[in-house]
Amino acid sequence: MMYQLSFMRAQVSMVFMQIFIWYFVPTNLRLSRRIIIMAEIYVGCIFLDYMQYFVVKQDITQILQAFFGAVIVQGSLYRLCKYKDFRALFSGLTTAVVLIVGDTLGMIAFLATKSIIVSLASQILVHSLVILILVHFCRENWLWLLEGKWKFWGVLCLIPFLFWLVTYALTIWPQSVWNGDNYRNLLGVMILLILLETSYFIILAGVAHQFKMGEIEQENAYLETYASRLKNEAERLREHEAETAVFRHDLRHYFRQIQSYAAEGDIEEINKVMGQLDQKVLEITPKRYCDNLAVNGVITHCNTVAEREGVSLTIETEVPRKISINEFEFATVVSNLLENAVQAAAKVPNPDRRRAAISMHGVKGKLMLEISNSYVGDLEISPDTGVPVSKEEKGHGYGVKSVLAFARKNHAIFDYEVEKETVSVRLLV
Repeated sequence: MMYQLSFMRAQVSMVFMQIFIWYFVPTNLRLSRRIIIMAEIYVGCIFLDYMQYFVVKQDITQILQAFFGAVIVQGSLYRLCKYKDFRALFSGLTTAVVLIVGDTLGMIAFLATKSIIVSLASQILVHSLVILILVHFCRENWLWLLEGKWKFWGVLCLIPFLFWLVTYALTIWPQSVWNGDNYRNLLGVMILLILLETSYFIILAGVAHQFKMGEIEQENAYLETYASRLKNEAERLREHEAETAVFRHDLRHYFRQIQSYAAEGDIEEINKVMGQLDQKVLEITPKRYCDNLAVNGVITHCNTVAEREGVSLTIETEVPRKISINEFEFATVVSNLLENAVQAAAKVPNPDRRRAAISMHGVKGKLMLEISNSYVGDLEISPDTGVPVSKEEKGHGYGVKSVLAFARKNHAIFDYEVEKETVSVRLLV
């Protein structure tokens, strides 16, 4: 009867595994394809369970059954999950972790009552409660966590794997707690399992919280840069209004001069006055470096700073009014990199070598940004960002973390090059 009960318990667990996969494994497949893959998991695992409990009937082969079952589930989840990396493996291992408590409590209920109905009912109840709690309290953080393409997902996979390994060693192999008198230690085993599973999801919640705090800090950095840019824009607007007011006041004098020269028929002097007027108009007219207002404002401010610091700034930009990425974040990235370039170039002792340049143009549907500048002193590679940092002024160090975060978020390519006392950074997004 134990083998028949084990088979039925396995089918109950399989149903709840499918429910967990449905809610917690993100996919971009069509509904029909999704259902087919989940059906493949179900059929493959049923076959293994049938062979184990009705054909082989040997406890030692449960290790092989667990191995081949894991291969079927993980292989199918890799096709199902939209993340084709360690995140798919992590999702599959977590699926096994979620089912452990319900499976164990269901077996304890059978040992206590010798009733298959009570055992299956207990298992279904516990599985239902666990799934409901996870969907209500953890699903949002879980899906958000999976969005992060971080390098340590392979290391994180060790957490659910070791959890499952400890549980297997406690309950199944090398000696099953369900046979003989071994179930006398079931209370301790059960408490340990609940403690481990609770700790597992607390750790995941902590990891998600930590990365959310990182995103908040990044957004704060964006906001600080944006607020600074708005302040600069407001100051530039006030200066422009003051210049315009002065020009309007002087315009009357220019008109009087023109009338006076016209009355005398002095065309040459009239042309001189008109030339002065034209120059005044050019001086008070805002410069337009590209069609995108946010990026244009950043470049205008940085060019003003460059002129004040004696830095020759070369500008070649072709940015459309509408861009596919977040305009606010991209303008902040440009601001961080260009301000760093101007600041580093301003420290060069020779005024003739204080140079910086910015180039932006479209490349096959993407936007290519390149910023270069001269620098003085030695460069070192930052251990935090992997980007060269000047020892004197930390040329490209300030704000680069937010730039790297932007690159990761938008799957952009970000690199640098150092050659002949000139450092260049490039961003393809």
